[in-house]
Amino acid sequence: MVAAPEDIEQPSEYSPNLRIHNNNNKKFEDEPQSLLSQDDGVGVGVVRPRRSLLHLMGINSFAFVYGILISTFGLIVLPLESEALWPEAQEALLLSIFLALCGVSQLSGPLAGYASDCCQSKWGRRRPYLLGGACVTIPCLLLLHEASQTKNFGLYLPIFFIAMLALNVMFTSYQGALTDL
Repeated sequence: MVAAPEDIEQPSEYSPNLRIHNNNNKKFEDEPQSLLSQDDGVGVGVVRPRRSLLHLMGINSFAFVYGILISTFGLIVLPLESEALWPEAQEALLLSIFLALCGVSQLSGPLAGYASDCCQSKWGRRRPYLLGGACVTIPCLLLLHEASQTKNFGLYLPIFFIAMLALNVMFTSYQGALTDL
């Protein structure tokens, strides 16, 4: 059912929580113009502070590390681990199992995105998932190293899957945090 125009709450000229302004192009006198972004041109625009280059680089540094981890796992680490963990000429099968686990772990994204959208934490919506994912990923990466050194296939496989799940939860939260800017 579509709401009638009179049923839709019209924003005031200045709302302290969202800092919304009407489409009449009036600017706020209490904020320097260099801190405000431009109206998005679609009806009512939300005024947001401009982000510095350093701030944006800090936010996107996670994507850089995530890209390095995922690309080196797929191109370098997993083929070498497949040979080392299962040297009886079955490394192609083990590599396909690793890649299948990566694919299945991608299914955690929609669930993690929904959970972070609904999160009401005092730390914000995305930060608990980023921190929780980091608290799981870092020990998992250390355990992967230990399992690799001891050639423990039984430990390597589940820890790898848990690490991929945690990385994907973190990446989903990161993507949500970008849209919240």
